[in-house]
Amino acid sequence: MDEDFDDLIEEGSANTEIKQKALESNFGSLDIHDFEIFNQADEEAVEGEYTFAVKQQELKEAVSVTKFTVSSTNTRFGAVKITILPRGLKLSTFSQSSFSEIVIPLTEAGCPAVIKSDTPISFVFDHSLLSNIVAKFQDPIIYFTYQPRADESERGILNVDSYVKGESPLRTVHSTYPLTDFTNYHAKTGKIKGLPSIPISPEVLRKGLNYANLFIKKNDAYTALSVIEVRDGAVHSGFEGAIGVFKNPAFDFELKVKYETKDIVEGMLGKFEGETRLTVTENYYIIRDLNLIFGFERCSYTFPSVEKLFNSKSETYARVNRDQLRNTLERLSTASMNENLLVEINISGEGSDGRITLSTRDDYGRVSSHQLVAVRKAIEEGVSSTQYPDWVMHVNIHAFIDVVNHFKSEHVDLEQRISGQAILIHDVVSGDDVQTLISSLKPPKTVEKEHVE
Repeated sequence: MDEDFDDLIEEGSANTEIKQKALESNFGSLDIHDFEIFNQADEEAVEGEYTFAVKQQELKEAVSVTKFTVSSTNTRFGAVKITILPRGLKLSTFSQSSFSEIVIPLTEAGCPAVIKSDTPISFVFDHSLLSNIVAKFQDPIIYFTYQPRADESERGILNVDSYVKGESPLRTVHSTYPLTDFTNYHAKTGKIKGLPSIPISPEVLRKGLNYANLFIKKNDAYTALSVIEVRDGAVHSGFEGAIGVFKNPAFDFELKVKYETKDIVEGMLGKFEGETRLTVTENYYIIRDLNLIFGFERCSYTFPSVEKLFNSKSETYARVNRDQLRNTLERLSTASMNENLLVEINISGEGSDGRITLSTRDDYGRVSSHQLVAVRKAIEEGVSSTQYPDWVMHVNIHAFIDVVNHFKSEHVDLEQRISGQAILIHDVVSGDDVQTLISSLKPPKTVEKEHVE
């Protein structure tokens, strides 16, 4: 059977029973077939009274999700649209380039008067105020009563009731807002491109984006560097000083994340559970599981091709203990408060007699250095003609530390690349193949500064 988008959202819920019913109804495929229905207008009640109850912990989690996509440009308040469904409560928020919708189950436990509606009823509320209510009402169950506005000159009312054992009932009264105060972001998504949806691993994608965040910077002059791109089985990002490539077999799809939405996307990916699928429309990427939908804007620019830089391999590499390398870099970084402080990397010797000498200079040219044991090996084992020349490179010490801190394996592999113009930092762990190129820079000329007492 063909499902529509609203049906999918309505059926989706954190409640196990509702999830099972969704699967039995063939909603478990998570495909999105009909965006015309998805774009339909919401209904706003003009009379009646609607009482509903939800678990405080489930509402708290839902609010922690929707906060990622609350508009920060609205001059009046961050809007959340609350929709009362026959078996669930949906919260929806949007920002300039993203949106989210999450459904949690309703509960009738201990509720004095639940009045169900056969059709979804929506109203708009202040998201910050809802967050505050959830934080201050520590009851296991929070009870709400929505009273629609009588005419256009009035505000609707949302009552919040607390029933704590041993205390008299407490009610707070709040104003709601009309649906006209909520942007119809559905209309911006556009038609589906390609397959209705494909399965993805939000956990692996989040790991890749977290690593890529080390390198992405806002670049108005060269917008191609202001994007994280998933392509060719890897996450790509970088700037003029460093490029990162995070490979994993799970990256069998294409996706681009703009600088402006990178933190939102990474945060939202931590909220998905179970089977998760990606749908690509003309203007948005939409990721969803059974009870959560998240959309973010696509971008037209593409991260530059960097394959040649990573394919130009050297004959040898040096392997060093990761913790020792990290600790040495951290201590040497105290030589100066300059964010552009360089560390000299001198790699020498071969086999188990390899050495890595790391050096920094303070603002007056005084040198601090430390030597680490390394193992130098040939990239292609068994080649007797392999040469082990000394390598000397200068890289930004803070960029080096950031990359080394991200590794989880016991050792780090280092290679000289592009005729000494860059150092490759390589790590393979738990199915992830992570490679980073950091530019080798010319060390500044040492100028003796006058010391002022």
